[in-house]
Amino acid sequence: MTITRQLSKARIGASSIPVPLSSVALTATVRLVRREGDVLLLWLARFCRQWKGLPSRQAGAGRKLRLSGMSMIDDGERLPAAMDPVETEFEIHSWPFYHLARLTAIYQQRMDASLKPLGVDVPRWRVLALLQKHDKCTITQLSMEAVTKVSTMAKIIQRMTAEGLITTQPSAEDARSTEVMLSERGSQLLEIVQEKVSRIGRQAFHDVADQEIDDLNRLCERMYSNLAP
Repeated sequence: MTITRQLSKARIGASSIPVPLSSVALTATVRLVRREGDVLLLWLARFCRQWKGLPSRQAGAGRKLRLSGMSMIDDGERLPAAMDPVETEFEIHSWPFYHLARLTAIYQQRMDASLKPLGVDVPRWRVLALLQKHDKCTITQLSMEAVTKVSTMAKIIQRMTAEGLITTQPSAEDARSTEVMLSERGSQLLEIVQEKVSRIGRQAFHDVADQEIDDLNRLCERMYSNLAP
């Protein structure tokens, strides 16, 4: 079934409600979402407003929205209206993930520009930094720390091994696992990379108090825990 057919009808509870979205409008929306993910939030806000005024099944009861196999569950918790995509008061600039996406994008840009002359990118920097912290890690552990697929991390490790930045060996605890360690060359390169990353960090946290940074880290960790499987 095409995405147009999938999104052309929604169900709330046991009721089936047709949603007046044309094929042309849906196609344009999908293309726009591919270009900039945050636009999806605006579409969802308009999409969900069509259900306002419907009687709730029971006071305080959670509602489940079904979209052809996909579900969004309201478990009773509410967001402030300005940052809830289903509310008419929704404002994209009140949505924290909008700012996180912009911050991550410009961080990646600055890092790529700074590290490219060294032949390093952000994934390599992340592996180097993690190995300095943990001394040695399995590929699975690195993928979990970096929130990356194991297959993707394995390819990164292969490239870094060929570049002489790391060494690998079978795990003493599980021969099926591969342990990864920093090489001498990798340690030397890491010192240079750390200085460049430090400059970006000093620029990013200019006029930001230490307590604010601590609060930000704790908040990010809590939100990650809420979203992690």
